Amino acid sequence: MSGAPTPEQVQQVIAKLPRAQLLCGQSPTRGLDALTEHVRGLNPSTGGVYLKDDGALNPLYGGNKVRKLEWLLGDALRRGAREVWTVGGLGSHHALATALHCAQLGLTCRVAHVQQPVTPQVLATLTDLVGAEPSLRLLHPPAQGERGSASVRAQLMSWLEEGERALGEAPYFIPSGGSSALGALGYILAGLELGRDIEQGRLPMIERLYVATGSGSTLVGLSLGLSILGLPTEMVGVRVVPRALVNQRSLQRLMGGTLELLAREGLALRDWRPELNLRLNTRHIGRGYGYETERGRSAKALAQRDGLSLDGIYTAKAMGALLEEASHRSGASLFWGSLSNVDMSLTRARAQALGGLSALPYDYHKILNLN
Repeated sequence: MSGAPTPEQVQQVIAKLPRAQLLCGQSPTRGLDALTEHVRGLNPSTGGVYLKDDGALNPLYGGNKVRKLEWLLGDALRRGAREVWTVGGLGSHHALATALHCAQLGLTCRVAHVQQPVTPQVLATLTDLVGAEPSLRLLHPPAQGERGSASVRAQLMSWLEEGERALGEAPYFIPSGGSSALGALGYILAGLELGRDIEQGRLPMIERLYVATGSGSTLVGLSLGLSILGLPTEMVGVRVVPRALVNQRSLQRLMGGTLELLAREGLALRDWRPELNLRLNTRHIGRGYGYETERGRSAKALAQRDGLSLDGIYTAKAMGALLEEASHRSGASLFWGSLSNVDMSLTRARAQALGGLSALPYDYHKILNLN
């Protein structure tokens, strides 16, 4: 840890950057008693299961995207952007969060959608998205695997080039999941916040922290925050997307970019190399992105006994990994709640007034079986 910056130094450097104030305080923590009882029935030596819940960080829309969008949308406003463009799967919480918070800040939002299995959860998220009124573009992959990925990338670049011609400047683009060095800053601060939770007795020392991992910036930011504090907690990212989208190489690249950003902003890193205790758990993706798993459904049902709502595509898989590992390992486990739990009734009512799913562009109707 020689040469490691202090938490205060990191906070001071990040605080100089433009920020769209979206957070309403820090996220709460609590013990998950029913889940702890379940795990202790299998493993009496477990230290218990705890929750840090980002679900209500903002009354408009919460979840882990809010911590990233503070810095991404703050940068967009600083640059004088009129429009924010982003990309995600049909059921992307990131796309929904970006559209809602852009509307609140007076920014036009445009979303390019990548196809994924259509589930009731996807339909609910798309309905909410109609209420946020972004401009939508559906990308059409001709095949699975590398050919499909290359086609999506090509269509995405063409879409952005169209935007540049129309606007006379490059649109402000946010990658899928808000995954960038700038987005990761929000989770460095979250890692420092977790340290305060432990120091002030709101949580015990945590042996392992579990978070659903799609694009990777939540995992990278938290890992850097814990490394700055020198905490021994193991970060476990539960991969819910294909390996090509998040892997050790992509995480290292994002880590390096985040450190370069901090150095450019004046943080004296000297010869510091973060001592990361980070692991990708790849056992719970099941059939792939967008598909639920049996273990995830079981975890979702167990979590409901603690009043914790999970979704089958992301957070239920992360909880499934936590329960599997806690059943044979000692120490306290922390689940990072990354799903928004804000009441969406007003947004949904606005969407229904606009026509609901039928208000989506026509090419969405076929894949959603709306005809």
